[in-house]
Amino acid sequence: MADAVKIGIGQRVFEYAKEECGGDIARLLATTVDSLPDSGVQMLVWLTTEPHDTNEDAWRGADRGQLLYDIYTNGINTTRGRATHAMAKLIANDATYIQRFDAALERLASEPQPSVASCMALALRTLAYHDAGRALSLFQRMDFSEERLLATRHVYGFIRENMEHRFVELRDVILRALRSAHPDVRQTGARLTCLAALHHAEARDLATEARRGDVHQRRGVAEVASANIGDATHRRWCEGALRCLFSDNDAEVRKIAASCFRYVPEDGLDAYGDLIEAFCASQAHEENPFPLIRALKNARSQLPGTVFLACESFLDRLAAGDTRSHIVGRSEVVELAFRIYQHHQNDEWASAALDLIDRVCLELDESEGFEDFDR
Repeated sequence: MADAVKIGIGQRVFEYAKEECGGDIARLLATTVDSLPDSGVQMLVWLTTEPHDTNEDAWRGADRGQLLYDIYTNGINTTRGRATHAMAKLIANDATYIQRFDAALERLASEPQPSVASCMALALRTLAYHDAGRALSLFQRMDFSEERLLATRHVYGFIRENMEHRFVELRDVILRALRSAHPDVRQTGARLTCLAALHHAEARDLATEARRGDVHQRRGVAEVASANIGDATHRRWCEGALRCLFSDNDAEVRKIAASCFRYVPEDGLDAYGDLIEAFCASQAHEENPFPLIRALKNARSQLPGTVFLACESFLDRLAAGDTRSHIVGRSEVVELAFRIYQHHQNDEWASAALDLIDRVCLELDESEGFEDFDR
């Protein structure tokens, strides 16, 4: 459909049913390729600021025994939210819309309705690609009296994308999230705090607070430490956090921390011997050694000698009757036993590697391993 036809349809529907069909008009205008005429911009400005939609507060429905919506999901299913989303899409593709939508951006900056404000955060993310200073200025005016807005998709995204270069300006809102009364917001705040600490010394005090915080804050720390362990620039901080989190008193924290081995580079695992040793001595490893075993199997570099600890622990679990160990990990451990010896037959790990091979052959009855190793 040509842009002129889309705009004509939008104008016609806007004239007769803008309240009832505002969201559909916004979606139609957002698909235009050529620059919207002033009439199209005026329609979107009106749709982002004027309609009264009783569904804007539906995310609070659980408090009334009704269906609960995510704040942002609620927002994009309202007229003003859809129109704001359309404005964000147009700004992303064409910076000239920033000035043309200035009136709407100014009004939405202090929007009190969380569902609509969560969509405004998307508009600010797209604006920041063109003018980070202007986007930050508008973001600092947002109404976060409902702190759960801080954990929504695009508010989080805006902070994360801009804090590397604008941490000083964003510190207060990150701290507010970290200390929120809402558990999910505290977890979000801890993630942001730790991500900031990877780049800014000024954020390390907040990261320390998160590491010593409640279970939700520690879960946020574990998410960041696990996901960034593969980055050599951040490895020291991440390893320090993970060593503690492997034996955290919360099972979910330990599980998240153990997932770090998904992010260790396959061609650089030999640099993580100390982390592997710490994991093998932890409660997290006792509960679930399989993330490490899978990472070791996929490794393309030399295996650190400490890998034999993971294999021995697996065999101990098997001997103790762990039914999961009968299904998962058997072939991996057999392969690892021979690879360890192959990589360390001339160093201090050689004896331990041979003992491991003996135990594997006795307890798993995997004679095929010898044939593969000979080849």
